[in-house]
Amino acid sequence: MNAWIRVTAEAAVPEEGEVCALITRCAEAVLAREDLDFPVFIDVTLVGDEEIRRLNTEYRGKDAVTDVLSFPMYEFCNGRPQEPLEKDPESGRVMLGDMILNYDRAVQQAEAYGHSPARE
Repeated sequence: MNAWIRVTAEAAVPEEGEVCALITRCAEAVLAREDLDFPVFIDVTLVGDEEIRRLNTEYRGKDAVTDVLSFPMYEFCNGRPQEPLEKDPESGRVMLGDMILNYDRAVQQAEAYGHSPARE
C-alpha cells in the first residue's frame, strides 16, 4: 500500500504524537483492508468543539457539536471507485478526502461507553 496520511492537530491534544500515530495506523489498516491498488492521500484534522460545530453548521446545516465529519472525494463500492479518479500531478496520489475529528468528544464518548480513547 502506498498511502500518505497527514494528521494535523488544530486543538490541544494530550500526547499529540501518540494520538496522531494511532490515527495514522488506523487509517493505514482500513486502507490495507480495502486493498486499493493506487497511491492515496488522506487528510485528518483534530479540532475542538467550537470548530467542529462551525463546520457541521456550514456543511451539514446542523448547529451541533459532533465527533467526526468526513468529506470523501469519491464514491467507492467494495473497494472500487465508482467514478474516474484524479491523481495529484505533483505527488501522483489520489486524494480520498478529509476527516475532521473532535478529540475531546472522542474522549467523552470513550468514558461514556467504558472503553479507552484509543478504541474510540
